[in-house]
Amino acid sequence: MENLTVEDVDNIKSQIQLLEIFKNQDLDTRVRSKAIENIEDKSIFNDYAYDDDSFLRECAAQYIDDDEMLLDLILNDSNVFVRYYAGWNFVRNCDNEKYEDILLEFALENPEYNVAPIGTTDKKAKFASHRINDTSKFLRIIEKSKSKRVYSYAVGRVSKDDLSGLLYSGKLDTEKTIFIAKELNDYEKLRELLYGGKVDFKNSMKIAMELEDDEFLKKNLDVPIGPHIREGKVFPDIFPGDGLYTEIVFSYPNEEVVIKALNLIGYKHSLKYIIDNHKNPKICKLAEERLKQL
Repeated sequence: MENLTVEDVDNIKSQIQLLEIFKNQDLDTRVRSKAIENIEDKSIFNDYAYDDDSFLRECAAQYIDDDEMLLDLILNDSNVFVRYYAGWNFVRNCDNEKYEDILLEFALENPEYNVAPIGTTDKKAKFASHRINDTSKFLRIIEKSKSKRVYSYAVGRVSKDDLSGLLYSGKLDTEKTIFIAKELNDYEKLRELLYGGKVDFKNSMKIAMELEDDEFLKKNLDVPIGPHIREGKVFPDIFPGDGLYTEIVFSYPNEEVVIKALNLIGYKHSLKYIIDNHKNPKICKLAEERLKQL
């Protein structure tokens, strides 16, 4: 058995033999994993939820069909990978009506539930938010979540009246206030933010773009966002405003504003992208001229 290969296991039909391979700690994990794939009755994995072998628990956590057992692993297992896999299994398959409060904890990236030994937790958080149906929970996600891909989904699940109430509650940070004001086309709120001096420079520019405030944009494009940090031993050249300038070039309707933004772009690849993708031949030509200057 020690010389078993993945290909060998793929040809084994005996469920008893596959289970023995799965439990054999002396075998390569790839071989054991292939045995898992070919085991037909996944309910047997409930029996290995508390096994001493962490590999068995990690695998079992992906197939266990008992919500309470999964919750126990999520909250109490000593192995972070077991907790991680149990969390994904729970988020995908739990009784969402019964456990909507727990799904909310995942959506809010509560580290007690939502762990991520690899990558980030917001992918699982977003998946959890998709299984929630309660408006009050969506409002809490919008208010508390730090992940845009999580709270932006929640924004789409509540009424405009509820969104408006949250917008004027004073509970939201600047980024979410801008996002929701845009969603609601609440230009009065955007003007309040822009002219009240309550937002940083980049956000004020984005609000001005939304409001199509040509004069505000022209004035603030007279000098580049900076400073430009020249290439060093560790970092490449840094042009802090290039992302914003490129966004203006592609999305803003006033050509004069577009040209002012274009002339501030410092990254060659940004200019090449404009040359290859912009629909206005005049802007493409100006981008080529700007590229020659660098």
